[in-house]
Amino acid sequence: PRLDDKILTSWNALMIKALAEAYRYLGKKEYLVMAEEAITFLENTVLTENGSLFHNHKEGKSTIEGFLEDYANLISAYIELYEVTFEESWVKKASKLSEYCLLHFLNDKSGLFYFTSDKEEITVRRSLETADNVIPASNSVMALNLYKLSLLFPEKPFGTIADKMLLQMRESILENPNSHANWMHYPLYKVFPFREVVITGPSTSKFATSLLSQYYPNALFAGAVRDGSLSLLKGRIHPEKSQIFICENGACKLPVSTPEEASSLL
Repeated sequence: PRLDDKILTSWNALMIKALAEAYRYLGKKEYLVMAEEAITFLENTVLTENGSLFHNHKEGKSTIEGFLEDYANLISAYIELYEVTFEESWVKKASKLSEYCLLHFLNDKSGLFYFTSDKEEITVRRSLETADNVIPASNSVMALNLYKLSLLFPEKPFGTIADKMLLQMRESILENPNSHANWMHYPLYKVFPFREVVITGPSTSKFATSLLSQYYPNALFAGAVRDGSLSLLKGRIHPEKSQIFICENGACKLPVSTPEEASSLL
């Protein structure tokens, strides 16, 4: 049989996210190192200067204009890397790629994203991928990305677009849930309160390790030891005091000082 040795952006992004998740729950540093090395490789090979992605890399050459699945899964990997490292560069890259998608993939009428960019020369109608296939539907991944990014960048239109996407897909999800399994995360975020967990101060790393190793599907983690530019962090960093804030849509309860107290609120 022929050897398929091409490097696909979307599938590598899925693996990077999986490695970051493995690091989150197992605490093995080598998984994080592998994830960071792999995403740096993608940035050096398939990410262009104008912010677009290639879909394929082989023998030193990157080809094929990136599809929505490439952008959506790489954005998702960036968000996961931010949650396990609190390095803002990751989530800022996620935001930048998302803005690129809004410019070049979004169907303004439906609120959903085309599978192909408006930069690609195509002679047939642009399609919308909304049902899961061998990997989760790219629009469902994008909706979840935008929702999470809206909590970190509330000044941007990410949340409004994500909600419009879910509303557009409501009937399809109800009629055929088996083909829209990944979409189901989003309504569950709405039914069961989704919370932002903000960890700040000298013990940020220690507290994060304790909390991240537990399973909280309806939570987004953010943190900083001293400085942080994200809106969730503003006014919540004390240089000599470690605190954990449990928030909902940016509104936070009074801070607690131990992971155990935080767990009881989640």
